[in-house]
Amino acid sequence: MAAKKKVSAAAAPTPKSDPGPEANSRMQTLLEKYKGRVIGINYDNSADIRKALFVEANAEYFSVFVKDQNLKYSYPLKAILSLIEGKDGVDIEDSKQLKKFIAVIKVYPLVLF
Repeated sequence: MAAKKKVSAAAAPTPKSDPGPEANSRMQTLLEKYKGRVIGINYDNSADIRKALFVEANAEYFSVFVKDQNLKYSYPLKAILSLIEGKDGVDIEDSKQLKKFIAVIKVYPLVLF
């Protein structure tokens, strides 16, 4: 008769609610290839993808520079909703024109209270 192993509550695996530093490290690695390149990002309007120069990414945040506004935007890596990459670029249809970016980052929208 096989003995049943008893697993204590302390030893049982628990689901993670925070992806932890390893997830940030993977995202940072994905982003690093865009340093110094123009990408699309919804930096000030969640529905509007615009061009910005990708400045840097580290373990905590990433930054883009918007030349038209002369502003640098920095976001925590956790604010990234999605990173869209395409072999032939990513098409974004704008009401004015068709734009193509090497990558598009969508960040969580700012919620005003």
